[in-house]
Amino acid sequence: MSPVPSGAWTRLRWIAIPGGHSPVVPAPPPGWGTGVTLAGFSKGYLEFMWNAHKRTLIPWISVDGLTWKAGASFDLSIWAASFKDYDSHNDGSDPNWHDECAVVLDNFQEDLDSLLLVDHVVCSDGKCGFSSMTEVTTWISPDALSWTMATIPSTVDPILISGGSSGFIALGSAGSTATVWISPDGHTWTPGALPAAALAAGAHVSDPVSFAGGFVLPGVVRLKSGHRAGSDEGCVGDVTDLSKYQGALWWSPDGTTWTRDTLSGANPTYNPVDMRAIRIDDHTVVAAQTIAGSTVEWASTDGKTWTRLKGNPVYSWASIGESRGDLIAGWDRGMIQNGSTLSVFSDKLALVTLKQTGDLPWWDEYPQLALGPSGLLACDGGTRFWIGVPTAG
Repeated sequence: MSPVPSGAWTRLRWIAIPGGHSPVVPAPPPGWGTGVTLAGFSKGYLEFMWNAHKRTLIPWISVDGLTWKAGASFDLSIWAASFKDYDSHNDGSDPNWHDECAVVLDNFQEDLDSLLLVDHVVCSDGKCGFSSMTEVTTWISPDALSWTMATIPSTVDPILISGGSSGFIALGSAGSTATVWISPDGHTWTPGALPAAALAAGAHVSDPVSFAGGFVLPGVVRLKSGHRAGSDEGCVGDVTDLSKYQGALWWSPDGTTWTRDTLSGANPTYNPVDMRAIRIDDHTVVAAQTIAGSTVEWASTDGKTWTRLKGNPVYSWASIGESRGDLIAGWDRGMIQNGSTLSVFSDKLALVTLKQTGDLPWWDEYPQLALGPSGLLACDGGTRFWIGVPTAG
């Protein structure tokens, strides 16, 4: 397969990969808790093959979505106590007890030199749904084939770590005060510093984003401290906070020195404000401010200059960045032919719907998508595969 073209994509031509030929990975054995999880990154595609009966997790890597190579099995000894506790509840009546466990991928990120995976296992008792799960575990790999467990700061939620070519970044806390942590490789973490305005009374920050331009930190500042009108007694809603707030975005090259950006349309308000940022790809970040159900969106390619988006295209979609790349997916369960769409940002930061031709994917249950160097790889349950080859211009 040829590398994806440069420039803004306009079309995807889907190719169905013949079953039994490529990818050369074993079909997942039957069982509720057995299957594959698909992910894409700058150098290829990954399948994490989970065998619930054997309780093994093996990575498979491909540079083009066609030829695959198996990596080393994960060392899952950290979950041994959880599995032992779960197995102790088996009264022997369920011969498929082992098969009722499934791996859940919680986060998958990439920086220049490392891949970061966060996952856990959930197990069912076969009667009352999910009854047990392992602890959430963070793994790091330099090559996608061998994975080792990483130790991250105890106050950091690994599910919310953001990765880009500037490194990894995450929020933590010290009591009630937010902190920020930076890592070049996912193993070594050092504390950064938050802007003073983000730590002032009435302010708060949301999860930062890493990309090629550095780091973007979304948050809210309190411009004016107001009194609380009304009474604490009586009906809920009698008390009104008359402080004035405003959404804010900061940019940093290193996670320590921050510069607040200018945002057109981020007007002061007496209402609660929610500000979030999303990494679309390593060169595009979208931020959204929501006030009383009304959303304003901006996009930036450098983290410092922001362009107001018309119609709030990103947050109005059913799902965002499912491929974890520069595609914004609005997928319907079932057949892709039934109105499902894929869109990309043009060079002018406008959202453009891709035309889709060829052997369009279809699914029995849940589709998996992975954006990589050859295009968009799609699979259904690890048994059927398609590659969407993009055309630019």
